[in-house]
Amino acid sequence: MRISDSLFFITAKYSLKCRIMQNICIKDGFSLKWVFRYPELYKEVRSMLQIVDFSSELERRIEKLEEECIEITGRLEQCYRSFFESYGMKIIIELVRTRDGKNVSKPSVFSDNYQSFIEIALEDENEEYFPNAYIPIWKCKKELFYPVGYLTKWDTKVIEKKIKLILHDMLRERMEDLQNIKC
Repeated sequence: MRISDSLFFITAKYSLKCRIMQNICIKDGFSLKWVFRYPELYKEVRSMLQIVDFSSELERRIEKLEEECIEITGRLEQCYRSFFESYGMKIIIELVRTRDGKNVSKPSVFSDNYQSFIEIALEDENEEYFPNAYIPIWKCKKELFYPVGYLTKWDTKVIEKKIKLILHDMLRERMEDLQNIKC
């Protein structure tokens, strides 16, 4: 086998992989450029189940999941509050429900453009708000005149672990920032 033959084989293999990835991206509605630039966000989107069959059982399941997420976020915010206050920051962990980009208090999970997600943010002493991460829970939108929903594949234990990992990373960053200060 000559070098040019092996180079062609590698190029063809890479090209096939790109075409497969591009077909997956097109099917999911993403550009290939976007996926290669933000692979972690693409993984986050791929962690959602697509649902087209809406039922009252699904509505109860989503509402129950949202309520459990509220309990988890409240408990974790209480637990980690003192750690972040020692760095002069206030931690905010909450379940956010929006419809058309505006916060809503009562869940209407099958409404068009409704979504719920867990937002993890920091607020400094000047009350500047710094969103750090979000974990999608449910999203409902119309695609081709039909409602489509996207529900997280994770259960509450996995969601809690993800929040803790994010919080630990945030704390580690704060500690590194303090260590890098030279007086």
